[in-house]
Amino acid sequence: MRHLIKHGISGVLLAAAGAFLLIRPGFGFKEAAPQPPPDSATATPTTPVRPNHTGGKLAGVDVSHFQRTVDWPTLVAGGISFAFAKATDGITYTDPKWQTNRTASTKAGIAFGGYHFYEPQDEPAPQVANFLAALGDVQNMLPPVIDLERSPAAGDEAEYLRDVQAFLSKIENSTGCTPIIYASPSFYTQYLGTSLGQYPLWLAEYSHTAKPPQGKDWFFWQHSQNGTVDGISGSVDLDWFAGGADALASLQC
Repeated sequence: MRHLIKHGISGVLLAAAGAFLLIRPGFGFKEAAPQPPPDSATATPTTPVRPNHTGGKLAGVDVSHFQRTVDWPTLVAGGISFAFAKATDGITYTDPKWQTNRTASTKAGIAFGGYHFYEPQDEPAPQVANFLAALGDVQNMLPPVIDLERSPAAGDEAEYLRDVQAFLSKIENSTGCTPIIYASPSFYTQYLGTSLGQYPLWLAEYSHTAKPPQGKDWFFWQHSQNGTVDGISGSVDLDWFAGGADALASLQC
């Protein structure tokens, strides 16, 4: 997930024999920051289960405005099974291609979800409001993602962890869908430790072998920053999902 400017860029699973348990309960600047969701907008939190890596892998991509216009039918025809797109960043920023990507990917029939680029200097509640305003109805979408790349200031690590936990809890309570954490192994280990083990991991690691943080396993794995696929001009992030089509479908909100 690349950023050329400062503000750039549950699930449940059948836990037996290669499937997941089904659980249930979406650059420009907005003119004004959206209001936080009301306290009554809560849903029953879900119970996460470990991913299963014995049922194969599905290929996917994650995109933002950097990919410009995406030919979604061509992606599907080329074997791409899922995609995440950047939705928001911080408290006011919305990716200008978010709504286009959401609408076109849904029409093409690809499993699709959105991610929020988390800014440590911003309060979690208005970031949640910004993300939820962009997502709208998350039914039949992949779980919402918090993209953790920007480090907190030295000495603010404990506050950062509390704020990330607050963000995740608010997203889960508002959508009824357990959010996913996107992070590299080193970032996850340094700033999250073992405090957020209940949330599925989207691993960011560019190698031939996934090496998630100790005690974690990956649901999604971003294994390349410089992939090429038919339907996208230039490079794009490439991802794997740990499971088959049925498992991916059951992961949707």
